[in-house]
Amino acid sequence: MLETIELPGTLRRTTRLGFGGSGLMGGLSERESLRLLEAAFDAGIRHFDVAPSYGHGMAERCLGKFLRGKKDEVTVTTKYGILPSPQVGLLGIARNVARPVVRHLPSVRRRLAQAAAGLKTRARFSAEEAQRSFEHSLQELGIDRIDLWLLHEATADDLDNSDLLPVLHQMRQEKRIGMFGIGGERSHLDT
Repeated sequence: MLETIELPGTLRRTTRLGFGGSGLMGGLSERESLRLLEAAFDAGIRHFDVAPSYGHGMAERCLGKFLRGKKDEVTVTTKYGILPSPQVGLLGIARNVARPVVRHLPSVRRRLAQAAAGLKTRARFSAEEAQRSFEHSLQELGIDRIDLWLLHEATADDLDNSDLLPVLHQMRQEKRIGMFGIGGERSHLDT
């Protein structure tokens, strides 16, 4: 059995080891992604981390399918700040059409992944935009609260003069989120 910890500020217990879902639906089909999530769950992992931008915008929905019947057994982190590409549908179609060819051409696969990553845009970190993102994440995940909601790649400048922090505190008081914070590359957070 994996070690469990209390998720800070939430009174919920989860496994110290979590599953990072950035690879879901990226180079994997939905069936492969669901099998991977099930294997992690069978291994004892009970914390799952995704974002709206992961898997060409499809990772949250995939995790939501996996969570059916398991919502009370797991904790979920998702994010707001890096928006999925507006061409998500086209990326999904291209991914499905190109998969048989790209599977055998690693250099092409890397270039396509880099091109898809370049289509992501940063959020404005406004309360209105955050609330839309939050509601969309809840819908995709099929849950009514998020245990840990991270501001994806946010900086202090993003939060200066923003109307977002009071809304985050209110969402926490309403128990819609367990805790919030900033998630990103350490090198970006230090500056």
